[in-house]
Amino acid sequence: MSAAGELRGKSREDFDKLLLELVREHFNLRMQKGSGQAVKPHRLRGVKRDIARVKTILNEPKFNIQGGNIQGGNQPGAATPGGAR
Repeated sequence: MSAAGELRGKSREDFDKLLLELVREHFNLRMQKGSGQAVKPHRLRGVKRDIARVKTILNEPKFNIQGGNIQGGNQPGAATPGGAR
């Protein structure tokens, strides 16, 4: 899977196809694990992370996020400059 920056140039249809492919692969890996077949744990973890990456990119427009930069100031609970409370 590519880095998130490389994925952002794709169309919605490409993301839908990729997400469906990843979900199917995740299902197949889970079934292999459940049936006792040898499954590489790093592959299962990687597919889950790829699914999360694609879903995050798909949801960015809903939250006004541009490539990881949140617009709108400080986050609740974030540390304040200088340690002031």
